[in-house]
Formats: sequence, C-alpha cells, structure tokens
Amino acid sequence: MTEHRTRTITDVLIDDGIAPSIAKQMSREQYGGHRRMNASTLVEGLVDAKEIDPTAIRDTYEGHRPPVKQALQDSFDRGTLAHWILLEPEKIAGAIAVWEGGRRAGHVWDEFEAANEGKLIMKRADVVDVQDACPAFKSINAVRSVLSQQ
Repeated sequence: MTEHRTRTITDVLIDDGIAPSIAKQMSREQYGGHRRMNASTLVEGLVDAKEIDPTAIRDTYEGHRPPVKQALQDSFDRGTLAHWILLEPEKIAGAIAVWEGGRRAGHVWDEFEAANEGKLIMKRADVVDVQDACPAFKSINAVRSVLSQQ
C-alpha cells in the first residue's frame, strides 16, 4: 500500500515540473513575463461568473495581451493590497502610493506617477475599502483557519 501525503501547491509546481521558477521568489515583472497558464492569463477570459472568452485566454497566453482597462486594473490592485494585508503585511510599508486627486490624467498625475514608479498606486477610496474588508475576511472561520497555517 502506498503512503498518501498531502501535497502543497509548491510540491505540485516543482515536482511536476510545471513552473519551478514561479514557486521561488520572483519579481512581479518576471512573473508577468512568464508564459504559462495561470490566474493572470485566465482572468483575461473571464466575462462573468458563468462565461469565458477562450480567444482572450489564448491571446494573453501567447503574449498578445490587450491593454487593461482602468476599472479592471483597479480591481487587480485592490486584490494585490488585500493579499498583502492578509498574507504579506511587510510589503505594505513604502510599496503603496495613494492618489488623492480626481481623474488620473494631466501633468499632476504624470508627475505623481513618475515620482512613485514601481509602487502600487491606488485611489484613497480603494485603499479604505480594502482596509475595511480585510477584518471581515479574517472573521470568516475558513479564512482564519488558512491564515493560521501561514
């Protein structure tokens, strides 16, 4: 009889040769340039909860990623911040710039963006929404259980 052990996602990535370099520390730029089927390529094809666009997934996988609309980028950024707050709080200090202005255009925006190159730039309202949501996530038993294993 074969012994059964629980495999982690890292075991799967490395043992199965899927993406050993992703399992180790990798910058966001390196990850973004990695041609693999992953959450970043799949999300481009999600139309809604019940519909996908396989052409968009294929195009992204092949490196023909269309420009991301600002509303979708804002969603990605909220997810990144929530991830950092819940799982990697040490990344937050100095990694986020909060835009206090209105429309993200014009010379003031350009200067702000240039001064904060490499940082996660978010609108104040989005930061507040994520900060308010994270304690609620932590209060869910299943989430609390996963976080306690970290």
